[in-house]
Amino acid sequence: MRKDWYDAGIDVEMVATEYTFGSGRTATSLDRNYFVPSYGFARACDLRQLPGTLNLVTLDGAYASLTFKAASPWQGDLLYLRKDLLLRYADKRRVVQVAWGERLVTGQPSWWGDVYDNMEHLWRELKVLEETAQRD
Repeated sequence: MRKDWYDAGIDVEMVATEYTFGSGRTATSLDRNYFVPSYGFARACDLRQLPGTLNLVTLDGAYASLTFKAASPWQGDLLYLRKDLLLRYADKRRVVQVAWGERLVTGQPSWWGDVYDNMEHLWRELKVLEETAQRD
């Protein structure tokens, strides 16, 4: 919370970004958007793209990130980042994990209007990682 206009506030850095493909659909292009690690995170951790995927690996070939997209008819995205890399990248900064979603039902049951009006179909989770990276 800012106490005055000159207070810098809290710096926020997202370690994920949405990778968007062009609108043209070909046999070799993907037709969706995917979440991937940010350039800053990937560069700082010296990550490389695993050929043929959107997943990143460390120089020893160990997975550093995994990108998931739910198969039809479901919807959803998930980006997994290795915790040790994330904490090392964060250094002394706090890491806040944000997750959110929306529950949907098939059809329109009679009770759905009340659930929707009260926004009970939405869920949000915030988690602060209290751990810090181990120093050598």
